[in-house]
Amino acid sequence: MKKFLKSLVAVMLVCLMAVSFTSCGLSDDPAKVKENLTEAEYVFDEAVSSTVVKAYATANWGLSSWTKIQQAIFATSKDGEDSILVIFCNDKDLLKSIYEDLEAVYENARGEDKDTDVKKGKSGSCAWIGTAAAIKAAK
Repeated sequence: MKKFLKSLVAVMLVCLMAVSFTSCGLSDDPAKVKENLTEAEYVFDEAVSSTVVKAYATANWGLSSWTKIQQAIFATSKDGEDSILVIFCNDKDLLKSIYEDLEAVYENARGEDKDTDVKKGKSGSCAWIGTAAAIKAAK
């Protein structure tokens, strides 16, 4: 009986760890991310989300890149302290390029301040950059 309980506990720990590892990134569903940000009372800027990202995508990744971008979401907290940009993409190569560009933006935002609140990442079909609080709200 003791062996069975030890095995059961071990299996449960493995399952819990697997769940915790898969919940590290943002959802691949733009509607879910937007819903999470709405619940956290973030305000969306459609001009940045579509116009700026579209212009940047066209200039840097080619005219056809915009059709591969599923959606872009830019949101800020009501007090303006926290913000996040999430780009959802259907193409893995383009997502890699987007992430590399966000890496450059991250390094620029971080500058000499190594303790900055700005974070970046990618998971599944999205890449993002934003403050830690905004990223937590989007999850």
